[in-house]
Amino acid sequence: MTNKPTRQLLPPIVVFLLTHAAIGSLTGLAVAAALVSANVGQMRDLLTASSDPVPAAALLAVGFATLIGSVWVGAAVMLKLWDE
Repeated sequence: MTNKPTRQLLPPIVVFLLTHAAIGSLTGLAVAAALVSANVGQMRDLLTASSDPVPAAALLAVGFATLIGSVWVGAAVMLKLWDE
């Protein structure tokens, strides 16, 4: 048997960035859900009183996922010890 080198689907830096983006985005969604469930700024009251709460909830979720995901990736890149 010959040991053929395995070809990676994505370069390691892309895997690194995507992993941290996913973790940060999920953290952002959790923060948005916590803010709504804790009724901070009466957000839950506003969402439930709205005739169409889906766009507002989607904008809140996407906004927090994007913001915290980007911060998470930036922090991961800046704190990475580049030994490669």
